[in-house]
Amino acid sequence: MTRCCCRDTRHKAWGIFALLMTVCMLLGACTPVNTGDGETTSDEPPAMIFLAAGGATEYTIIRPEKNYGDLLKDAVNGLRAAFKEYTAAEPEVIEDWVKDVSELPAQAKEILIGGTNRAESAAALEGLKADDFCIRVDAASGRIVIVGGSDAATAGAVEYFIEHFVRTAADGGAVEISEGFCYTFAADYTITRLTLCGHDIGEYEIVIPDSANRDEKYASLLIAAAITDKTGITLPVVAEKKASGGPAILTGRTATGAVPCAEGEFCIGGERGGAASVLVGGDKGRAVAAARAFIERYISGASGEVSIELTEATAEKYSPAMYPDDALGIVGGTRVALADQKNAACVVVDIADGSNAKALWSFAPTTGEGFNTSGYGNRIDECRLRYSEVLGTYVLGITSSSGCIAVAEYPSGKRVFSTSAPGYGPHSIEYLPCGAVAVACSGNGDESKACVRFYPADADGKIVKQYQSIALEGAHGVIWDDVRGVLWTLGTKKIIAFEVVGEGEEAKLSEISLYGASIPKSGGHDISAVMGDSDKMWIGGANIVLFDKSSGSFSDAPGSVSTGSVKCIGNLDDGRMIRTVAANVYAAHDTDRFLLFDAQGNMLSEVVFPTRAFYKARLFDPRYT
Repeated sequence: MTRCCCRDTRHKAWGIFALLMTVCMLLGACTPVNTGDGETTSDEPPAMIFLAAGGATEYTIIRPEKNYGDLLKDAVNGLRAAFKEYTAAEPEVIEDWVKDVSELPAQAKEILIGGTNRAESAAALEGLKADDFCIRVDAASGRIVIVGGSDAATAGAVEYFIEHFVRTAADGGAVEISEGFCYTFAADYTITRLTLCGHDIGEYEIVIPDSANRDEKYASLLIAAAITDKTGITLPVVAEKKASGGPAILTGRTATGAVPCAEGEFCIGGERGGAASVLVGGDKGRAVAAARAFIERYISGASGEVSIELTEATAEKYSPAMYPDDALGIVGGTRVALADQKNAACVVVDIADGSNAKALWSFAPTTGEGFNTSGYGNRIDECRLRYSEVLGTYVLGITSSSGCIAVAEYPSGKRVFSTSAPGYGPHSIEYLPCGAVAVACSGNGDESKACVRFYPADADGKIVKQYQSIALEGAHGVIWDDVRGVLWTLGTKKIIAFEVVGEGEEAKLSEISLYGASIPKSGGHDISAVMGDSDKMWIGGANIVLFDKSSGSFSDAPGSVSTGSVKCIGNLDDGRMIRTVAANVYAAHDTDRFLLFDAQGNMLSEVVFPTRAFYKARLFDPRYT
């Protein structure tokens, strides 16, 4: 695959402009009224209800007590502000909570926003898909209902109401609406009907273990979001103990309990003897990999009326390799890239040579080769090898805290991309499978500049210079997780994970809140894969710890490998660990040696380079995990 694991973003926001430009607006099955978009079917003009007049209103805005997120909050505040601006009236906003809903009055002058506990809201919600919305006046109670199939759609409904009723207030600031008014917006969906194993998709629920870990929760959310995006139907995610026993998509260990998977395996398919049971699971992060594979195989490319029949699920090996046959002999080897600041170059050595390690390859981006090296100096901070499937070549990512960001072909050194960020302190770089580049910028002591930069790439793999910037205190590390399809980032105090939403030049990073973590000791500096365990990451800085991605927990590094002021930590396939610690031999934060430890954390050797002073000694290997 040449792309990142991207997610559609069409549910993220509703704008006024988009709504006004929409031509597929349909009148729902309620009393027809003339709003300028439809036709009246009666010669008699409808009776009108005045929501505001003379700078006053008797109506109250009712919002949900629970599940009141930012989108709904902004919508409610926007509605109140619109009333004030166009009518001088300021309706009160209160929560929907009552001790007993049966005690609510039969009639009330209320404007209900979203899924409130009022029966009128529930009635209007019935049958609405994710992007649909409804605005109606309940004939019996007189309540005004404004609700959508999602928070985003509800926000869109509020915008529609403001545009068509509040902003068009009659002379004197009167807002009026006809009795029995009902308007339904029905969105178009790529899949018009989806059946899975003989059952309508709306009958399903997504089931996760009672003690679901972060991977299983994320996997379930990915599946739910993909189905919603394509069908408009939102499936509930429930724990095993709360499952109804009906059609279910069993996720994570709920799936692998039915189809035992060894480490490194996952399963996708139907359950034996259970035609309505769909199994999508795997060990650790492969629960996420299974979810992405399920979406890619059956959901992403589907359209129209779709019927999916699954064969019996079996365990299959998951291999995320993003490189060709290793003709260069670098995968799983003992080569290390030194970020040599004294000689302003990336230098590759083979640690199998021990103290006799000699340069096998050296490279420095220069203006003569077309690289933008503004503010470059000698400060090489990172040299990281990856394979670009879209370009069909190995690539080397290089950063300099003096301001240089560069990507070059390996071993030719031909320029792929370069830009400068003087004053921002680019410390770490990652090349994503889709061709995009992520850079951790420390800010060089200026926290206003500390951030993660994301440079997307077009369909041909050309990296664009228009970047997204996300603030991250003391940003020092970035690394792609090809099992989960997640970008991990490290700041002084936090680990934050991101997913890629959108595609090509429109791609952006979006935070995955459930994967976040605070590191045990402030001073996070390096984040790297634990080769041989896709569930673990090295975190180096004030000390060295192991981070468990599935649980979000930390554990101490083995033996005596942990120490202060760690600039780089990593391991070989055989378990040996390599570490650099600042010794300030040439400039602040660099060293002329690295230490090699065995898998138990016992020091094996110290390799000294008298003519070099380097920052990081990074495993020269294209694998992400």
